[in-house]
Amino acid sequence: MKNLLTSFIAVLISASAFSQVELGIRAGVNSSSLRGEAIESLSSAIELTDGIVKTSNRTGFFAGGFLMVPLAERVGLETGLYYSQKGYNMKGAFNFLAENQLGVNASAELQSHYIEIPVFLNVEIADGLYVYGGPQLSYLANNNLKVKLSALGFNLFKRDFDVTEAFNKTDWSVAGGIGYKLNNFIFNAGYEHGLSRLDENGNTNSYNRAFKIGIGMKL
Repeated sequence: MKNLLTSFIAVLISASAFSQVELGIRAGVNSSSLRGEAIESLSSAIELTDGIVKTSNRTGFFAGGFLMVPLAERVGLETGLYYSQKGYNMKGAFNFLAENQLGVNASAELQSHYIEIPVFLNVEIADGLYVYGGPQLSYLANNNLKVKLSALGFNLFKRDFDVTEAFNKTDWSVAGGIGYKLNNFIFNAGYEHGLSRLDENGNTNSYNRAFKIGIGMKL
């Protein structure tokens, strides 16, 4: 991964010497989750808790830089280097305990931190309006499982578990979306569909899924 990042930075420096190449920065919001047979089985089991335990997407952010190389009129190739937060949430309010007068709550949040390198084909379909799509390579830098248990507003148990080694370090995905260019600003919204099993041994059938909304600026 270190060699890949070094090569990527070298490409950015070399490409910046050409006036037609566009460089920029981009940041935005992720809404991510896990999907697959393993997660669906977990969701089915959770439904049996009658609302005691609920799952939800994790909201995080992404930020980084991009490079756009024109290939033809209204067609370009875009790559970039981004830091991106992904993961999954589970929360429980134990209302069966005397109508939960003790305010007993528990939560578990999977906090995944990725370095992403997309390679997208951009096609302008109208003035300023474009669609994009292509593969993306993600490298898992760190993965934490944050567990909390509270009652009466007090934290009874709070701990972070480093679960990085239990997950696959590389995640291949396909992504696509739509964007709009307004002067030096670029607005985009898209979806990422993970193709790589997330666990290190490949035994658990679960994959990353994410929706992204971002804003960029050409430099």
